[in-house]
Amino acid sequence: MHINKRVFKLALKIICSFTVFLLLISAVLFTQQNVPSTPIDGKILRAIMSKKTSVILFWNGFFRDSRWTLPVDTLHAKCPNANCIITNQVHYLSSVEDYAAIIFHTARSFSLLKSRPRQRAAHQFYVFAQLESPEHTWHNLNAERNFYNLTMTYRLDSDIVWSYNVMRAKETEEIVAPRAQVMWRNADTSWTQNNTDLLLSIGRKKKLAAWFVSNCKVPSRREKLVKQLQAHLPVDVYGKCGNLSCARFDNACDELLDTDYKFYFSFENSICLDYVTEKFYNALRRQIVPVVFGGANYTLFAPPHSYIDVQDFKNVSSLANYLKYLDGNPLEYAKYFWWRRYYTVDTFKGGLQTLPYCELCQRIQTHPAVRQTQIYEDINAFWNENICTTKGRIEF
Repeated sequence: MHINKRVFKLALKIICSFTVFLLLISAVLFTQQNVPSTPIDGKILRAIMSKKTSVILFWNGFFRDSRWTLPVDTLHAKCPNANCIITNQVHYLSSVEDYAAIIFHTARSFSLLKSRPRQRAAHQFYVFAQLESPEHTWHNLNAERNFYNLTMTYRLDSDIVWSYNVMRAKETEEIVAPRAQVMWRNADTSWTQNNTDLLLSIGRKKKLAAWFVSNCKVPSRREKLVKQLQAHLPVDVYGKCGNLSCARFDNACDELLDTDYKFYFSFENSICLDYVTEKFYNALRRQIVPVVFGGANYTLFAPPHSYIDVQDFKNVSSLANYLKYLDGNPLEYAKYFWWRRYYTVDTFKGGLQTLPYCELCQRIQTHPAVRQTQIYEDINAFWNENICTTKGRIEF
């Protein structure tokens, strides 16, 4: 009994010490994140006070990135139709109530020391921001009823659509997708049949399919789908779930998709409405045909006949047979590149990274009354109810 008490006291000390350590670390991070900014330029301050310039605050980080992929802590966004400043510095303005909008990243739980703002002004927009699927949303949304005014997510029914990439029309440079409604031009595949460079590139490809993956057990059961496909055709698996290795962000790995493989498996970890991640767009930018598996209607994201949707097939064998058919018919395979003559995938350069924030800024400046009339009574229902499934249409 005496030994048990000693063990208990020792365990208690360890737990207390660890708790204090976590609190100290949180305090340091919190302090660093909220170091007061340099004084605001007088001209900018007057624009803010007159409501001609809106300041948007990131309340918490985008995972480990406090800047949300932006190059600096405080950015004067070059928005075409609105004046906007975006910052992660809570003391950029004298009071948290002075911000026109506050963006909350909800993929992870908020920190204990910065759970939610203590004050809220009547004019402020609170924005629910999310790029992860509901299957990987760990923040407790039930505690935030009647809290958010706007949504900024990958979902096409969001107030501001925040996607990984966009499709542009080459002729007009207009963003055409993703959108809730898209008018694609008819697939003109004729030019691909006489494109010598394209056909030579296809002829040099000697491998069938590749899959780069790091998470092996996921809600979509994609690993089971790939295993069944491997019974019909060769699939090279790179990463933690396979026997081949390729470092993330290694250009040499990406070049393999251009030179060696005909198909890239862009299989999402969750089968959820509109959930399309960077894997799909990365493949579209390469000289390869993406094979997609997810819960989205992909015709709203990319041109028809630019990808192969697993869900269009009844079973694995019919999908495998079609891939083998294309492998043996290079002219038919080449038709999947028709769209490159008319569309391009934007790679977040030239200010696209600020696009959703500019849309938010324009919205709050153009429709300030929305703050009083629009509120998400149950954000958990919006985000989670009837949005995901664990079983796709294809049988496997």
